[in-house]
Amino acid sequence: MKQPKSTSRATLGHPPAATGRDGAIDFAAKDEAASAERVVLEMPPDELESIDAWVKAQPAPRLSRADAIRRLVKQALAVVQAPQKRSKKAASKAREMADQEIDRLGDASLPADERERRKRRLTKGPTEFRDMRGDLPKPKR
Repeated sequence: MKQPKSTSRATLGHPPAATGRDGAIDFAAKDEAASAERVVLEMPPDELESIDAWVKAQPAPRLSRADAIRRLVKQALAVVQAPQKRSKKAASKAREMADQEIDRLGDASLPADERERRKRRLTKGPTEFRDMRGDLPKPKR
């Protein structure tokens, strides 16, 4: 009877980041590791505890601390990237759809000028939030 192959043999010659907890080789991770630059980072214990808690909350297979930090940095960078500009055609279509839905849901018993005022307020948004919108030009001060 043959002995099953040890999973540790499958990972010989591969960096630890390129192997999963189950011993499988992740060749994409191996390529990334080959072109990656090492960064030394000092973090306070409370931040490391937060990262470790985040790792424990993730579904299996568990990430290493380094993989967790890389994933968190990628997520943070994806959030702060500038939103893509919509085409004028897409913006016009969205505006038409919003107008139709507001008309459908609006109070038909109101005078037309009040309905239009309310619709304009809904589509433009409250004045206190207009400065935050990335799709509108900034007001001149």
